[in-house]
This record gives sequence, C-alpha cells and structure tokens, in this order.
Amino acid sequence: MKKIMMQGKKDCMNTCLSMLLDIPYEEIPFFFEDEAGFYPSYSSWLLEKGLQFFYIELDPRKIPIRMSSVGYCLGTLRKQDRAYDHAVILKYGERSIEIYHDPKPNTDYTIDDLIGFEFIFPLQEVKS
Repeated sequence: MKKIMMQGKKDCMNTCLSMLLDIPYEEIPFFFEDEAGFYPSYSSWLLEKGLQFFYIELDPRKIPIRMSSVGYCLGTLRKQDRAYDHAVILKYGERSIEIYHDPKPNTDYTIDDLIGFEFIFPLQEVKS
C-alpha cells in the first residue's frame, strides 16, 4: 500500500480511502460538501463500487481484540479541542491494533486518540 499525505484541509478520509481501496485520490468525492451529508453520500459512493462499511465507535484498546488475520482498516481519532475527527489507516493483528499511516503531516495524533474503527468490504448477496 503506497502511503500518501493529505492534499487539502479536511481530506484525511479521502486520502485514507485512496490508499485502502487503491483508487486515485482525484476519483474520490469530497463527502463533506455533499448536500445529502457525509454518511449518505459516502454510503452511496461505496455501494456504487460494490462495497459497504462497518463502523464501530468504541475504544478497541479496552475490548479484547481477536482478529483472524492481519489487515488494515480506517481509524477515527478525536482530540477534545478539535472541531473535526481525523481519519488514519490502522493495522490490526491477532491481538493488537496500531496506526499504520497518518496522512496529516506533522501530526500530533496518537493511538490514544482512537475512538472507533471502520472495515470496508464487498457487498454480499443475502439469500432468504
């Protein structure tokens, strides 16, 4: 996975999506500017690509981590004095999770700022 840095203000999510999904940065919409709102436009965009997300807003450092393999996912970091949350790429293992890449230059975020994580995976047909 090629590491890239943020190209503008508030584009950490786009930068991380570009890396995780191997999609050129320029092809990812800036979801914060969509009239429908961030999550509706983000969800629709993923669905168009045959993908969906699963977001868990909690502290994975305080729950038992049991992963069947090593992989990457999005992480959400929060500082109390900031207006917006921040996205990073997390690397998880059988019993660990760490920041793999923070797209913000000269960042002051750490794993202690983690408030949630998000997995992106292909849509699966549900048979009834």
